Amino acid sequence: MKKNLLLGSILFSTSIFSQVGIGTSNPQATLDIVAKIPTGTASGVDGIIIPRVDRERAQSMSSVVTSTIIYVNNASTGSMTGTAAHIDAIGFYYFDGTSWEKLMGSGGGEPDTSIYKSDGTLVDNRTVTMSDKTLNFNSSASTGTSHFAVDGNTFSVDALNNRIGIGTTSPNSKLQVAGGITSTATGIAFTGNGVSLSSETNYDRLQSWNSRHLILNSQGNNVGVGSTTVPVAPFQVGDNKFRFYPAGTGSKTDPIFMLGNNGNWQRITTGSAANIGFWANGNGATDDAAQLMLTSAGNLGLGTTGPGTKLDIVGQAVRLTNSAFTSYYEATNGSSRLLLQNDNGAGYVGMLGAQDFAIRTNNLARLTVLSGGNVGIGTASPSTLLHVNGTITASRIQGPSDIRFKTNVKLIENALGKIIKLNGYTYDWKDASQFPGQTLGKGHDVGIIAQEVEKLFPEAVSTNAEGYKAVNYSALIPVLIEALKEQQKQIEGLKKQVNQSYHPSVSL
Repeated sequence: MKKNLLLGSILFSTSIFSQVGIGTSNPQATLDIVAKIPTGTASGVDGIIIPRVDRERAQSMSSVVTSTIIYVNNASTGSMTGTAAHIDAIGFYYFDGTSWEKLMGSGGGEPDTSIYKSDGTLVDNRTVTMSDKTLNFNSSASTGTSHFAVDGNTFSVDALNNRIGIGTTSPNSKLQVAGGITSTATGIAFTGNGVSLSSETNYDRLQSWNSRHLILNSQGNNVGVGSTTVPVAPFQVGDNKFRFYPAGTGSKTDPIFMLGNNGNWQRITTGSAANIGFWANGNGATDDAAQLMLTSAGNLGLGTTGPGTKLDIVGQAVRLTNSAFTSYYEATNGSSRLLLQNDNGAGYVGMLGAQDFAIRTNNLARLTVLSGGNVGIGTASPSTLLHVNGTITASRIQGPSDIRFKTNVKLIENALGKIIKLNGYTYDWKDASQFPGQTLGKGHDVGIIAQEVEKLFPEAVSTNAEGYKAVNYSALIPVLIEALKEQQKQIEGLKKQVNQSYHPSVSL
């Protein structure tokens, strides 16, 4: 009877007022449901049960009317595609004309707070008070360089590479600022097209927009300027330009001092025509204290501030060595030292150690003194005390011949007979390149053969380490003298015989 009356009330209200009331005969809206027991501690159930379906069923519905409400009781069936693209958990969903959207959390939890599904406009100032809570923004992006931004490129976060950009949406370092950074007088100001800060393996990098770098190497306490590599010295300049500018002028086109290079050579230079002085006593205020001065004219002075020649040295001695000698000039090449020395008024040039010494012109050794004492002129490997590779022109050549220097003195016997056995020849010298290290004449010449001389006068022939022979022509002069005397004696005997044949003696 009660069911019939209730149905009659619903039908009556619907037909007269186009409103439906459940539990009330006076509906206040299109559908007005009043709890059977609105207050108190009754255990009876009041409420509305929305149609319950799984995700696959919701996904399969067609011609769904906008604002339709369902309760998804199983989100593991079907797939998050099509109209079910946003069904990812159990809960209430409504149809917005395109897809099912979450209305309530699972089990009637908090309302869906996903405000990032569509753009919106803030209509008033808002403040987020975090108290002791943390506000995190997490990204699972696999592409792109701007995943969180404020007003375009004003502030941009590259969550994929963990970078922050200010003035750019594609930062290429941990922090990249495109534009200028200004601060108070006590702060830091970067101007230009941008500065980036990055932390690399074992060092930190400060890089400007035009790839100028400042690198701090915490491992070796080194600083690098203008270099893309880790500095290996306490202070390293890598762009070949280290310059000092006048204070207060602000000029960057006229440096007063520069260190750098030009092509394949290093240079120290001034920005204008000026002298460069070096002081070693800690006082650069007085010119007379300068130990080295390079003038703008190209003159270098040691011990003087006004060098008048390309190298002007003022002082008692110049010593280029690590040894302790007095009053000498020395250049070191390994263990080889060239000594220019004044020893008690006697000056000499030579090698301090057991090294050869040579005088060169046109990069060729013209005079060579071996450490053993042999001297070569025109040869770098003299085999005798004086070895001349060429012609000697002299007003007189003499040697010691005092009888007091000699013993076992004997006349040369049969000198003429030996001389007669020698032969004189004309010949052409072979190319000296066929006999490296040997001394040869040039062109057409006259002379004798050392091997022939050696058989008769071995004292006049010498043999070097390579087996080549040489003749001491001056040693043949005494032989020629005795041969001439012997020949003269024969001539005198013949003259006597001739005279006797033309003037025979008469016996009375």
